[in-house]
Amino acid sequence: MIKECKYRMSLPEEERGCIEHKCHHYQDVFGKHPQTGELIKEFMCDDLLRNILTIENSKMQMENGKAIDSLRNESVKSLFSGMSNIAKILRLNKG
Repeated sequence: MIKECKYRMSLPEEERGCIEHKCHHYQDVFGKHPQTGELIKEFMCDDLLRNILTIENSKMQMENGKAIDSLRNESVKSLFSGMSNIAKILRLNKG
Protein backbone atom coordinates (compact mmCIF):
# COMPACT_ATOMS: atom_id res chain seq x y z
CA MET A 1 0.00 0.00 0.00
CA ILE A 2 1.32 3.42 -0.95
CA LYS A 3 1.23 6.02 1.80
CA GLU A 4 -1.36 8.67 1.03
CA CYS A 5 -0.13 12.23 1.18
CA LYS A 6 -2.43 14.76 2.81
CA TYR A 7 -1.16 17.42 0.39
CA ARG A 8 -2.43 15.39 -2.58
CA MET A 9 -5.91 14.52 -1.27
CA SER A 10 -7.60 16.63 -3.96
CA LEU A 11 -6.22 14.31 -6.66
CA PRO A 12 -7.84 11.08 -7.80
CA GLU A 13 -7.28 8.17 -5.39
CA GLU A 14 -4.64 6.44 -7.55
CA GLU A 15 -2.51 9.64 -7.57
CA ARG A 16 -2.60 10.39 -3.81
CA GLY A 17 0.59 8.52 -2.96
CA CYS A 18 3.75 10.21 -1.74
CA ILE A 19 5.88 11.45 -4.65
CA GLU A 20 8.91 11.92 -2.38
CA HIS A 21 11.66 14.02 -4.02
CA LYS A 22 9.26 15.70 -6.45
CA CYS A 23 7.33 17.22 -3.53
CA HIS A 24 8.41 20.48 -1.85
CA HIS A 25 7.18 19.06 1.51
CA TYR A 26 9.82 16.31 1.31
CA GLN A 27 12.81 17.70 3.23
CA ASP A 28 16.43 16.64 3.70
CA VAL A 29 17.12 16.18 7.42
CA PHE A 30 20.56 15.99 9.04
CA GLY A 31 21.24 16.01 12.77
CA LYS A 32 20.63 14.06 15.97
CA HIS A 33 17.27 12.52 16.82
CA PRO A 34 16.11 14.26 20.04
CA GLN A 35 14.85 11.08 21.73
CA THR A 36 17.43 8.49 20.71
CA GLY A 37 20.49 10.66 20.03
CA GLU A 38 21.24 8.74 16.83
CA LEU A 39 22.39 10.64 13.75
CA ILE A 40 19.71 11.30 11.15
CA LYS A 41 20.58 11.82 7.49
CA GLU A 42 17.49 11.15 5.44
CA PHE A 43 14.61 12.67 3.56
CA MET A 44 11.21 12.85 5.21
CA CYS A 45 7.88 14.59 4.89
CA ASP A 46 7.71 17.90 6.77
CA ASP A 47 4.78 16.54 8.84
CA LEU A 48 7.09 14.02 10.52
CA LEU A 49 9.88 16.58 10.67
CA ARG A 50 7.57 19.05 12.43
CA ASN A 51 6.84 16.45 15.12
CA ILE A 52 10.53 15.76 15.71
CA LEU A 53 11.34 19.47 15.89
CA THR A 54 8.50 20.05 18.36
CA ILE A 55 9.96 17.37 20.63
CA GLU A 56 13.44 18.91 20.30
CA ASN A 57 12.07 22.39 21.03
CA SER A 58 10.35 21.14 24.19
CA LYS A 59 13.54 19.43 25.33
CA MET A 60 15.59 22.60 24.80
CA GLN A 61 13.04 24.72 26.66
CA MET A 62 13.19 22.36 29.66
CA GLU A 63 17.00 22.52 29.66
CA ASN A 64 16.91 26.32 29.45
CA GLY A 65 14.44 26.46 32.35
CA LYS A 66 16.76 24.30 34.46
CA ALA A 67 19.75 26.51 33.59
CA ILE A 68 17.85 29.69 34.49
CA ASP A 69 16.71 28.15 37.79
CA SER A 70 20.29 27.17 38.60
CA LEU A 71 21.54 30.68 37.74
CA ARG A 72 18.85 32.21 39.94
CA ASN A 73 19.81 29.96 42.87
CA GLU A 74 23.49 30.85 42.51
CA SER A 75 22.63 34.57 42.31
CA VAL A 76 20.53 34.37 45.48
CA LYS A 77 23.34 32.54 47.33
CA SER A 78 25.83 35.17 46.19
CA LEU A 79 23.52 38.01 47.19
CA PHE A 80 22.94 36.63 50.70
CA SER A 81 26.65 35.93 51.11
CA GLY A 82 27.47 39.54 50.15
CA MET A 83 24.80 40.92 52.47
CA SER A 84 26.13 38.77 55.32
CA ASN A 85 29.65 40.10 54.74
CA ILE A 86 28.40 43.70 54.72
CA ALA A 87 26.50 43.09 57.98
CA LYS A 88 29.67 41.72 59.60
CA ILE A 89 31.69 44.76 58.48
CA LEU A 90 29.05 47.14 59.82
CA ARG A 91 28.99 45.33 63.20
CA LEU A 92 32.79 45.52 63.43
CA ASN A 93 32.82 49.23 62.61
CA LYS A 94 30.10 49.91 65.22
CA GLY A 95 31.73 48.02 68.05
